[in-house]
Amino acid sequence: MKNKKTMFIIIFFCSWIFIASALLADNDLLMNVKMEQVSRLPYLPIYFDIEFYNTSSQDILFPHKNFFRDYLHFIVKGSQQDMRCSELNETDYRIADIKLFTIKSGETYIYILDVARYAGILDPGTYHVKVVWDSRKVPKGYQGYAESQWIDIQIDESAGEDKLMLDAFIKLYKRVPKCTLEEGIISANILSKYPGSIYAGWALSKYIGNPESAEPNKIKELIDKGLYPISNFVPDPDSGSRKEIRSKEMAQWQIKWAEIILKNHPEFLYSRRLTLAIAINSVVLGRKDQAIKILKNIAEQKNTPEGKWAAEYLSIIH
Repeated sequence: MKNKKTMFIIIFFCSWIFIASALLADNDLLMNVKMEQVSRLPYLPIYFDIEFYNTSSQDILFPHKNFFRDYLHFIVKGSQQDMRCSELNETDYRIADIKLFTIKSGETYIYILDVARYAGILDPGTYHVKVVWDSRKVPKGYQGYAESQWIDIQIDESAGEDKLMLDAFIKLYKRVPKCTLEEGIISANILSKYPGSIYAGWALSKYIGNPESAEPNKIKELIDKGLYPISNFVPDPDSGSRKEIRSKEMAQWQIKWAEIILKNHPEFLYSRRLTLAIAINSVVLGRKDQAIKILKNIAEQKNTPEGKWAAEYLSIIH
């Protein structure tokens, strides 16, 4: 009897160690989410910065983001939603095909995702959202489970010009989109009717260059050679069609629409980037004094990427 009791204790103890180890393994990965909403209106992106933090003393081998579809899920209003509206088809691969990358001990990997698009959070309402990572059955690499904190998302009804544009979009595209309004599928004709809409601002902002994407000295070099901004086919709300514009004409176009967006939507998510674009395109057009004034205002925001970039660019051109 004593031997049986001892055996039971040993089995129980070993089982407890196994369970505790599994729990510890799951706790090797912590998730945190930060949210940025383009607007609180329907069919616009809601960006989640999903932070994966390796709390363990060892490196974690993580599947490449191309495979995230299989392991990243959402809890929305208590029901699980898989990733949708993705350019990724259902994964079909051999174990050898799974690419891995390393999250070192104590380091954080950030994955940016449009949760409106991928979790179908599109219509007006209040949403309670949690991100779930579940790779417990991954063929190779990190096997674990993690959940983020709950995030509250509010989407309001559109009104005025915004509602008119959204209604026009849905009417033109008979099948109501399951995804956010991507700039490529908003016709220039619709843009021409509602240029002051937040939807037009979001669509057109994609065609306005982001100087911060390159080093300041590289942007100066391109401007000096007459190679900035690059030519592009843009939706032209004035004509209701698309047209190719180059060099200084492109700079004028970008300034015009950046100013319109900022006038109509001063709290626009990318307002600092648009302001920086106005400044750099002003340099292209020979309006150096105006550009320097704008850049100095941006540079005062020292803790922002745009502020740091503007300060460095000013040090180069002075």
